[in-house]
Amino acid sequence: MNNKITIKPYAPNIGAIITGIDLSKKISNSELKIIKDAFHKFLVIFFQEQFEISPENHIKLGKCFGDLHIHPAAPKMKNFPEIFEIHTDKNSKISNGAEDFHSDVSCDIKPPLGTMLQLHILPESGGDTMFANMYMAYDALSNPMKKFFR
Repeated sequence: MNNKITIKPYAPNIGAIITGIDLSKKISNSELKIIKDAFHKFLVIFFQEQFEISPENHIKLGKCFGDLHIHPAAPKMKNFPEIFEIHTDKNSKISNGAEDFHSDVSCDIKPPLGTMLQLHILPESGGDTMFANMYMAYDALSNPMKKFFR
């Protein structure tokens, strides 16, 4: 493993923070393997210490995980329909079309593997995106409930 790349668990049940990979540049095969392995192990990965990531690099990384989903009703970035743009400010009441909870396109017959978020301006506090480990949620169900959902 590359000595400068670090992977640190984020929470006990989901997520990891990756540092030492610059997503604004070409990603090597060894870096991509590290990213994919971390994603499969931790389910959510956060890249810290990043510079501006071009739409081309964002899309290129996403395609390493499979075909990209183009949301039929979402506002798209000019010339990059794969990128769903959300613009909010301190007065915004809703930032994603839902006030409380949502799950990205989970209603599709074959939902996407995941979602890639790139934040440009962060609030000093709040504005968090929360994640849930649905494998753990399923494992915690009783056997009759598991059978019901199969």
